[in-house]
Amino acid sequence: MILRLVLLSALSPLLTAISPTVVPVDDPAQTLVAGVRSIAKSGTPGVVAVFGENAFPVVVGKISDDVRAPVVAAAEFGKGRIVAFAHSGYFAKDTLRQEDGARFMENCVRWAARKPKGKVSIRVSDGNAEFIEFLNAAGFDARATSGLRNLSTSDTDVLFQFKNDSGDDAAAVESFVAKGGGLFVAQTPWGWMQLNPGKSLATDHPGNALLVKAGLAWVDGTLDATAAGAFTVGPTPEFVHASHALDALLAAKNTARWKKADAAQARWSILAPLSVLAADDKVLRPRLAKLTARADSVIPSANAPLKDKDLVARIAFAVDMEERLAAAPADVRAHPAAAEFPGSVSAQAPRVTRTIEIDTRIPNWHSTGLYAAPGEIVEVELPSNSKAKNLTVQIGAHTDDLTDKDAWSRCPRVVVKTPITQAKTQLASPFGGLVYVLVPKKAAHETVKLLIANVVEAPRFIAGETDVAQWKSKLRALPGPWAEIETKKVIITVPAEFVRNLDNPDELCVFWDRVMDAIADLAGIPHERERPERYVTDQQISAGYMHSGYPIMTHLDVAPRFVDLAALATDKEGCGWGFYHEMGHNHQEPEWTFGGTGEVTCNFFAVYVLDTVVKAENGRVTAAECRKRFDEYRKSGAKYEDWKSEPFLALGFFLELKREFGWPAFQKFFAEHAALPAAERPRTDEDKRTQWLLRLSRIVNRDLSPWFALWNIPVHADAPAQLSGLKGWIAEGYPSK
Repeated sequence: MILRLVLLSALSPLLTAISPTVVPVDDPAQTLVAGVRSIAKSGTPGVVAVFGENAFPVVVGKISDDVRAPVVAAAEFGKGRIVAFAHSGYFAKDTLRQEDGARFMENCVRWAARKPKGKVSIRVSDGNAEFIEFLNAAGFDARATSGLRNLSTSDTDVLFQFKNDSGDDAAAVESFVAKGGGLFVAQTPWGWMQLNPGKSLATDHPGNALLVKAGLAWVDGTLDATAAGAFTVGPTPEFVHASHALDALLAAKNTARWKKADAAQARWSILAPLSVLAADDKVLRPRLAKLTARADSVIPSANAPLKDKDLVARIAFAVDMEERLAAAPADVRAHPAAAEFPGSVSAQAPRVTRTIEIDTRIPNWHSTGLYAAPGEIVEVELPSNSKAKNLTVQIGAHTDDLTDKDAWSRCPRVVVKTPITQAKTQLASPFGGLVYVLVPKKAAHETVKLLIANVVEAPRFIAGETDVAQWKSKLRALPGPWAEIETKKVIITVPAEFVRNLDNPDELCVFWDRVMDAIADLAGIPHERERPERYVTDQQISAGYMHSGYPIMTHLDVAPRFVDLAALATDKEGCGWGFYHEMGHNHQEPEWTFGGTGEVTCNFFAVYVLDTVVKAENGRVTAAECRKRFDEYRKSGAKYEDWKSEPFLALGFFLELKREFGWPAFQKFFAEHAALPAAERPRTDEDKRTQWLLRLSRIVNRDLSPWFALWNIPVHADAPAQLSGLKGWIAEGYPSK
């Protein structure tokens, strides 16, 4: 057992009066990080939550400015020890060579084996010859093992398990650890969720079954580095450990005087493992029940967000939310917050049964035009002769998880997903929402006819299918509180109130299809898409004012703009820029997006739509504004770091090229990049900048190196010499030096 040298009970008088701080504890993590300053950030790591008495964080990354979470954590389990990583890349040769990765791995192996010195016998499942070579070079006795059922602590000290097995293998691994073996496991949980739509880290992930018993859990989310490309090793905030945070909350009479960062850390650490803990958990849930019993009942709203100053109430709300989301369909009841968002359904609204045809050649979400009322069971019937596999029913369009946000303007999670695994599937949501059918990529091709019962019809206009007269007379008035305007290229989800008076949905769809075709033209992809892109409006989203993705998320204040054809067609007050900007993010490519241009190359698509579809110019990107920003940049020293930090300044650099040489030059540039073999694709930012110079210069038949030099855009030193046969170019009116 891990002994804590500081007893929180002794601190309780202080905790009621002052904000908690990082308290020194007897931290076994120090053994694992001895001589280690940092480890590399491998890919986009996920998160390991820590909550058990015998578990502890080892290396932490950044969730937000105020919140840290483990990328590596460890635990004692029975007589054995476990080290869990939130990304499988930590067993890769390249990662081990970076920072202090090799020393860190060696420390972890010896700790897990309980052998500070001497021979350590290691078995590595599923091969990984390079990693075995690393272990042997470090002085260990490592070899591959193809079977796990005969594991024995008599001949094996440590197992590296690269596959999270279930069944007999999982039982063998658990027995091995309990008897004294060391176990290393790795998983990128957010990636696992993407590859397993409709499945849960709590109930379906085989690796979590053992971790949870040890007081650890892989949970959703991603981590940012704490240094340049790395996670630094240093003091870990006490409240990264969920049980420690909960102890402090139980000891405190109130949290009003806690520091903002401490409150945010405690809230995140307690709520993160909650989503994967079983209902009969004996570690956190009993103490959480004591905490939530003293909380006031609150409903987060746009006018009264729930913030960390109401920390106990906030945690109590989340506990109640998780319990309702995890309930069996028959036990689901409407959440009081559903009326605030996404909206209630009148008891008088007719409940209907409808047959929905799903073309499984089209992946991802399929709209149904049906709405599940909060707390009511929806039944989905799959034809007995269907060959469709891995279909999922989803209630709710608002998939952004707001759990880690500083304040909640709505319930942080409002979506329910259930796999269709039998002829009849029941599901229910405490919040309600539009009903979708999710189709995995590469599904067997067929048209599936699903019978969906006990739902309410919602306004849905499908371009080329829905009769406009019927839309006006009936469909736009259907009782579902959310509506969708749909083409084969884009689907827009808004509150139904914004389509009740929409008279021209057909013309609106034509406009949006023109937008999507223009974006496809610039990106160099076909007009006919594998599946439509999506926009969803929301009361609160997980990042920014809008954010890209599937779906693209926006706030409710822009919902009227999506369906206002007159405003869109004239770009009234720049109403479309954000929509096209986010769609641009969905189409920009990393090969021609270098450091500092993530918020720049996406805007090529916004400008292109305005140029070719709307025939308007946004006031922020006129030639005069671009020149004004350049002059200010030049006056302040023309520092490239400044250029990288100001998206509209950087955009001006490219727009002058567009004004001179036109969009076809960019289209050819993108097409050439797309056709490059993998070995020739640019790898570094300097490679990418040099590609812009060399490839675009040859396309336009001018030497653009003077233009790059004027803006201080660094490229390979020998690049300008490769253009010596071309005439130099600088935009008209700009200084020559």
